[in-house]
Amino acid sequence: MSEVVEGVSTAAAGDERDEPGSSRRQLFGKGAAVLAVAAVAGVGSSSKVSAGNGSAMVIGFSNSGTNTTTLTGGSTFKVTNGTSDSDGNISVYGVNNATSGIGVSGDSGASTGVGVYGHADGSSGVGVYGEFTGGPTYAGTGIIGESNLGTGVIGRGTSYDVYAGQSGKLGLGSASVSAGAAGSVGTIARDSSGVLWYCYAGNKWQRLGGAAVAGAFTAIAPARVFDSRLATYAPSNGPLSALTTRTISVKDGRDPDGNVIAANVVPAGATAVMFNVTVAQTTAPSHLSVVPGDVTETSSSTINWTGPNVVAANGSLSKLDANRQLNLIAGPNGTVHCIVDITGYFL
Repeated sequence: MSEVVEGVSTAAAGDERDEPGSSRRQLFGKGAAVLAVAAVAGVGSSSKVSAGNGSAMVIGFSNSGTNTTTLTGGSTFKVTNGTSDSDGNISVYGVNNATSGIGVSGDSGASTGVGVYGHADGSSGVGVYGEFTGGPTYAGTGIIGESNLGTGVIGRGTSYDVYAGQSGKLGLGSASVSAGAAGSVGTIARDSSGVLWYCYAGNKWQRLGGAAVAGAFTAIAPARVFDSRLATYAPSNGPLSALTTRTISVKDGRDPDGNVIAANVVPAGATAVMFNVTVAQTTAPSHLSVVPGDVTETSSSTINWTGPNVVAANGSLSKLDANRQLNLIAGPNGTVHCIVDITGYFL
């Protein structure tokens, strides 16, 4: 009696009869060869392996699964010089296309532990690189550092601790800051009005800039911006009469004849100027007030004189209006000529 193994007929045990053209031993040899060839052919023609839940991950093929793969007991997953990904030479690549998804996440619950660590020691290397390429119509972030009790991001470098290499800008969100607010020394913050503050001592802040702050002072060589005695300043030339107001521009520096020689000596955006004001050819005791260009009344004076034919000067400081202008307000008596020189501005 015979049995069939993988389509090959074999003789029953003890049957020593020769099959035509082959012995029983030869027949088994041929059957084994057929099986081996079939196995190899099956592997060569199979589709890519896809390892799912509970299966082994196969290197070089697409693997799929919905459960978390965990390595414990001191195991380390290490990829050296990964180059096969189409996006470049990437050793470990995490992708997540879900809303609010995370491509790569690192977590450390131990004291002084590190969740994600990036290291580079080659020329122009980068330890950790974050990039957003969604385009100008989207809002995105390359790297976010967040801490519920401590510091979100710490930068340590020999040249810069933090460097804004493209736009050159550092953005600050709104914070609750005031002169006596809680804070750490060395902290810079922006309040809800856009004013920038610096914490210089425990819970003590100083305003650095903003709409309510004059800004940084820039001293310049004295530049004449107005002289009522010269016709080149028309229509603002001529003596000021008692109780009149005259608006003057301080943006351009001029020569002794009144010709512009330094355009925008006080630049656009300047919020205040330091100046010298000189009065000449007075006709009676009076005073003059120099105020911002959008102010038409004042109870203060910038310079006073006691009689006719007085020449006197005084240095002062005034806020500017949006057009870099000042107003000259004459006192109650006589007439007066006025000269204004700028010595610096706040921007």
